[in-house]
Amino acid sequence: SAQFPQIDLILAGHSHQTEPGKRLYPGAWFVQAPPLGAGCAQITVEVDPAAKNGKVLSVTSKIVECEGLPESKKLLPILDPVRKQAAEAGKSKVRATAQELLQILEASTNLYRTRVAEAATASDEDLSSRFVQLGKEYLAEGAVNTAMRQNIATAQKHVAQAKASGIDSLPSEKIWQDVIPGKFLRAVQALQKF
Repeated sequence: SAQFPQIDLILAGHSHQTEPGKRLYPGAWFVQAPPLGAGCAQITVEVDPAAKNGKVLSVTSKIVECEGLPESKKLLPILDPVRKQAAEAGKSKVRATAQELLQILEASTNLYRTRVAEAATASDEDLSSRFVQLGKEYLAEGAVNTAMRQNIATAQKHVAQAKASGIDSLPSEKIWQDVIPGKFLRAVQALQKF
């Protein structure tokens, strides 16, 4: 800021914003390269050689795109082990998170199957009135109520299947196909293989 006139150049980062260069206040030039190594900042600083403290005469900068540039053969031996280590650490974290999510999904599915099995023992008349009552609670318009009506219809279908063929006719995967939207189901299936 203007409180620090001795600062001539600010190299920023971390915010994932790109700024090729701008004057913040008289004397301070601000630059931020693109995130994730997509580019770098090329900065030219002209210094007065006659000045005692290296007075900055001018600062210019521009962003240079790094995509398509060859990797440095000198840096590869340094970067490759770091890349491999980072990739393995990332996989390990994703694997642990995937296992936790699948455990939660399995527990929720088991609870759902228990409730469906319990409901399947009720009389047809009692079941019908329960589902009608549930449906009335979600008559209003809106995405949540629409989703709830779909869930109620699916649960009704599952109870009917459990009543006719037993709860074992509803494995977790079948429930997931009926309940989880397609793109999320594909993500769950990918997590199972991870």
